[in-house]
Amino acid sequence: MNMNSLLDISRSGLNGFQRKMDTIGNNIANVNTTGFKARDLNFEELLNNQTTTNEVGLSKQARKTGINMGVGTQQANINLQQGALADAPADTDLAIQGSGFFGVRVGNQLLLTRDGSFKRDATGNLVTENGATVAMTKNLPTNKWPNGKLQIAQDGKVSIINNQDKVIQVGRINLYNVTKPTQLSAVGQNLYTTDATNIQQTAAGGANGLILQNKLENSTVSLANEMTDMMITQRAYALNTRVAQASDTMLNITNQFND
Repeated sequence: MNMNSLLDISRSGLNGFQRKMDTIGNNIANVNTTGFKARDLNFEELLNNQTTTNEVGLSKQARKTGINMGVGTQQANINLQQGALADAPADTDLAIQGSGFFGVRVGNQLLLTRDGSFKRDATGNLVTENGATVAMTKNLPTNKWPNGKLQIAQDGKVSIINNQDKVIQVGRINLYNVTKPTQLSAVGQNLYTTDATNIQQTAAGGANGLILQNKLENSTVSLANEMTDMMITQRAYALNTRVAQASDTMLNITNQFND
């Protein structure tokens, strides 16, 4: 192994811990974001570089030894555990108790979210805070929904209670499950995307999850855990920096001998 290899190992560590810090920073920034799912970055060992007797003095009893070429990072995993539920004032505030996601449409694309802080736009559509339309089956176009109190049942049925206390079902909010959660990718604004073959539309209720009106799901970020991880990561980053500095110093000494 030469000195350049030591620098490469230190560089891979610095890059990996920088990505870890970015992930932690993103989690902390979203500790109060409705329906946010914490991310966790995993490390993996890179290929081993087998040493030879010319590089290291090995006894006859020594087995094959090697020094790995550093660390790599995988895509940040999304923690899909259930967040705590909190009371919310608006009738359009919804939370999912159990598995599943709300579907929202941005153009022709179906995206997924756990953030149920919805509202009705000027045309009566149920939309996210950023204006994406909530995917639902409609019995009536939203511009023909009667005036009255919005009622959303645990199975997703959307009804209007008019002034005569008559209940008129106008549609249904369906939930979406993913068969391979590891293939979910965050696209910003608390939305996720995945391959269409990975999405299954299901009716709310029972094992598929319940839709709760006047509730919102809190973030799954634990601030105490994130602060602990941040201190450990900062320490590891500093140690990698010292290794890189020591390697650079030894290279300078070697170059002076060559001169």
